[in-house]
Amino acid sequence: MLTIYTKPGCHPCRLTIKTANKLGLNYQEKPAKEHTGYLATLGHASAPVIVDEAGNSFSGFRPDKLRQAA
Repeated sequence: MLTIYTKPGCHPCRLTIKTANKLGLNYQEKPAKEHTGYLATLGHASAPVIVDEAGNSFSGFRPDKLRQAA
């Protein structure tokens, strides 16, 4: 399962969720503003941030990485 941290009004966030749905990915969406400390420890300052079960993470709209997770 992926965790996708998003912000309101974030176009890359909407594209990430849309792509995750298209690919049939199992994910949970969480608001980035409630997890800023955690996201900072991962080294990410912009949304969306995607974290897999192993703790690997990336940020931004990355359909290539989402396909790898499928």
